[in-house]
Amino acid sequence: MATSMTIRNLHERIETRLRRQAALHGRSMEDEARGILRAALSTEPARGASLVEAIRAHSALFGRT
Repeated sequence: MATSMTIRNLHERIETRLRRQAALHGRSMEDEARGILRAALSTEPARGASLVEAIRAHSALFGRT
């Protein structure tokens, strides 16, 4: 399912950079923005240790588990 999105209040500097980058890649600004979003969201964010795991690791430093 395709979704449309409007981005308002985009800072002029960001819009200019997007326009230039799109031109360098031979794409429209919309297609360039789509590619940027796709790349940014294509991987899962790194997850840190849970609080319990962090406490266990810290306690292990003192010989307590």
